[in-house]
Amino acid sequence: MALALSAFSASAATLSVDMVPGGVIDQNLIITDSPSFSVNILVADVADLAGFEFNLDFDGTLISADSIISGNLFGADTWPITSQINANSISFSETTFAAGLEISSPVILATINFQAVSPGSSSLTLSSVLLSDSLAASISPVGIENGGVYLAPVPLPPAFLLFSSGLAWLVGRSRQKSLQVA
Repeated sequence: MALALSAFSASAATLSVDMVPGGVIDQNLIITDSPSFSVNILVADVADLAGFEFNLDFDGTLISADSIISGNLFGADTWPITSQINANSISFSETTFAAGLEISSPVILATINFQAVSPGSSSLTLSSVLLSDSLAASISPVGIENGGVYLAPVPLPPAFLLFSSGLAWLVGRSRQKSLQVA
C-alpha cells in the first residue's frame, strides 16, 4: 500500500507558470527592454482531464494583464466558462463534455499577455486551482509551480549626453537662423 501511494504522489498533476514560452519551463523572467511579455500556464502529468480553473495573482502596480488566450486544449469540444481580467489577477476556466485527456508532458492551458507598468518585482501566483475529470470529480493532488518577473528600470542617458545633445541642437539652430538672415 505504501508503494502504491508513493507512485501516485510522484505522478501528481502539475500546474506551472512558464515565464519564457517555448523550451524548458522557466519560472523567472527579467524584463529589460520590452514593455510587453507573455506567460503560459501549463498542465502536466494528469489523467482524464476534462476541466480546469485557476486564478493568477500579480502586483497590478507593476504589471497589467491585457488578454487571456485559450490554449485550445480540448479543441472543438471546449466550453469556456471564465475569462476575466482584474487589476491584480486573472481568472480562467474551461471544460469539455467529451472524454477526458491523458496528459504526460506539459501542454498550454492559457497564455496571458502582460504590459510592464513600472520597475520592480512581481510574483505570479496560481490560486484557486481546480482540475476535474470526465465525471466532474476533482483531481488531486495538484502541484503548483509559480513564477516571477523582474522589471528592470529603463536606464537614463548620463547627464553629459543629454546636455551635449541639447547644446548641439542649440548651436545647429542658431547657425540655421544666421544663414537665413544673411
